[in-house]
Amino acid sequence: CISYIEHDILCENAYRRNAMLTLDFKEDDNDDVEIDGPGIPVVDSEVQNELMAMNFFERLDNIEQLMKQAAGESLPEAYAAEEDGMDAHGEVWFQCDLQNLRILKAITLDSMGQSAKALPLWEECIEFTETKLPPNDESSIVVRVQAAEIMEHV
Repeated sequence: CISYIEHDILCENAYRRNAMLTLDFKEDDNDDVEIDGPGIPVVDSEVQNELMAMNFFERLDNIEQLMKQAAGESLPEAYAAEEDGMDAHGEVWFQCDLQNLRILKAITLDSMGQSAKALPLWEECIEFTETKLPPNDESSIVVRVQAAEIMEHV
């Protein structure tokens, strides 16, 4: 048996890291288990591609809403109206979800010619890679290059 965990999951708490290591790539039918937030990262390549296919303004609105959800601040309106006990209550998504959303927002702002607004997001991304990921992680280099390119336009 080979265990594998993505580098951006290493910054999560022990429960989440262990849960990711025990994934057997099968659907779990056990709905009785309550966990603090989602069991796997939400902002995967499919979500990212869906967001990037939207126009700039719609994308920014959706990213903002997802960032609030990821931080445990709000749920979609469809869930908020239901009386099923689903409430954010501080439950947060994976930290890499927030990082991916910051990256998408920074790319979008830069594409709109708003480099000055994108730069602080790239700086947050750099801080994330410095404090949450292993030293010399390849994503650290990528976000630093993006920030340097943005600095040329600011």
